[in-house]
Amino acid sequence: MKDIKRLLIGLDHSEMDKTLIEYTLYFSGFLPVTEIIIVNVIPDLHIPDEVLSEFPDLKEKVISDREEEIRKIVGPYFEEKDLQLQYIIREGVPTKFIMDYSHDHDIDLIIIGRKKMLPTSGVTIPRLARRSDCNLLIVPEGARPSLKTICVPIDFSDYSNLSINHAIDLAVKTTPPIEIVCQHVYNVPTGYTHIGKTYKEFATIMKRNAEKNFKALLKGIDARGTKIRPVFNLESKEDVSAKVCELVDKVKADLLIIGAKGRTATAALFIGTFAEKLIHVIKDTPIFIARPKGQHKGILDYIRGL
Repeated sequence: MKDIKRLLIGLDHSEMDKTLIEYTLYFSGFLPVTEIIIVNVIPDLHIPDEVLSEFPDLKEKVISDREEEIRKIVGPYFEEKDLQLQYIIREGVPTKFIMDYSHDHDIDLIIIGRKKMLPTSGVTIPRLARRSDCNLLIVPEGARPSLKTICVPIDFSDYSNLSINHAIDLAVKTTPPIEIVCQHVYNVPTGYTHIGKTYKEFATIMKRNAEKNFKALLKGIDARGTKIRPVFNLESKEDVSAKVCELVDKVKADLLIIGAKGRTATAALFIGTFAEKLIHVIKDTPIFIARPKGQHKGILDYIRGL
């Protein structure tokens, strides 16, 4: 997270804004943030054409008033911070605007809200998670900024390495120390009976192999004194996300960090079915989607061209 300097926060002029602003303020204390872009995209102003023809400046006035209101809300939070604030108020499609703006203006982290009871904002979280080419923090409605325990699902890929390093970057900058819980969910492959092993025996083999891989993974990581606890869970129903949900609830995780997963650049662009499922099922814990910035810009430009 040492490269997160330009941050975009998506507001929608609702009660959710306060939660997002508080999270932005909180995380800006850990990250080398220099600029915050506050974006409010209004899906539809609902101004009839006949009214606009009579008052051609009305839409501009509405947007100007909205910007003034948001400045009054946001400004006091950052009065004592040496940060550059930029306000962008537009009418349009929220998800598309945020995605395009972050791509075109070199944004390092997008912070958006997930609503439960409040009216929706127009931002489609799964689509933004799939298509944005920078880090994304999803903050649930009513969440309070806190960092004591971070959960990191791992599969020993490069994206696991990325996620753990992000967790360490946060952990070393907080007091008291954060516990990082790295979870690997393994299963017993079908056909194990053909090699003369029982289910339990092969499960033991799979766990032992996972423990070995975890030790190898840690050798390539500078933990910088942070507490990293491994958790290995056997899953017999091929539902890894359920095990992750169980652990998040059990340890009362304050943040879940997942990597944009994939063996190829294209697969990583679309974050992977596992990560996408977690976004759908974990709704009360903030989720940080770690993505190597700029790695997939060419692919994104191609898709946008379509």
